[in-house]
Amino acid sequence: MAQRIGVALPARGAVWTAATEMLDGRPVALIADPSALVQSWDLADGRPLPGLAGGAWAAATGVVNGRPVVLIGRENVPRLLMWDPATGEVVGDLVSDPPAGRIGVVVAVAVAVAVVDGHTKAVTLHDDSTVGAWNLTERLYQGQVAPPTGGNRQRVSLTAAVVGGRLVAVTGNWNEQVQVWDVAACMEVTGRAPLTGHTGPVWALATAVIDRRPLVVTGGDDRTVRVWDMAAHRQVGSDLVFPSEVTAVTMASDGRLVVGFGSDIAVLAPHPHAWAGASDSPGAANWC
Repeated sequence: MAQRIGVALPARGAVWTAATEMLDGRPVALIADPSALVQSWDLADGRPLPGLAGGAWAAATGVVNGRPVVLIGRENVPRLLMWDPATGEVVGDLVSDPPAGRIGVVVAVAVAVAVVDGHTKAVTLHDDSTVGAWNLTERLYQGQVAPPTGGNRQRVSLTAAVVGGRLVAVTGNWNEQVQVWDVAACMEVTGRAPLTGHTGPVWALATAVIDRRPLVVTGGDDRTVRVWDMAAHRQVGSDLVFPSEVTAVTMASDGRLVVGFGSDIAVLAPHPHAWAGASDSPGAANWC
């Protein structure tokens, strides 16, 4: 059974997003909400670190030119802020090129799990359902990866992964689909159908690299979690079913799954032989 470690962190508003980062060898937690503060703490001793006034709809952590940064997507501001959690300093303010026209407010941010072509990359999901690409090293907006859409095709979640040396954006949609986008080509990956299996909106996405395999974890309104091998473009293991809708997922470097469902959190350990022949036995139970 999972148990809380230490005291609760004193958030000042509703928590919309959370992230972690290593800062000078110490683990740091960050939370944000749209109306109050972006707050951070040293997890080793609970000490509060510098915050950023104004709040955020979305935040993610990454390393740019050797410097840990937090990417902030703000309410009613279609741009990215790069913020140093150690000093509280804003070190970058990224906006789209004027010829690109209006892009919607940032509602989700994902940072590439590796440097691509010598640059740290990020992708963002906007309130008009577009997906944008950003070169964080050069502080540049690179363009639109996925076009605006609405209705039951609206995109509601986002993550990023490196597959075969290429950065891909992965979106979860209102209409049950999980789509994969080639960021450099600014288009959906050709020759591969969307990942299907969910029977409702896909609220949660996360990526991990386990045994050199790029994986994507998906969680949805249908109360299930699925894990996908992105190189093979197929599901790993069986569906994991929960008592209520899944709204948050992540995977640790050792393969443990953390799932937020309803008002509860579950931690699932991988089976000792989870990866042995996994691509040949997609129906096997791999987590318990």
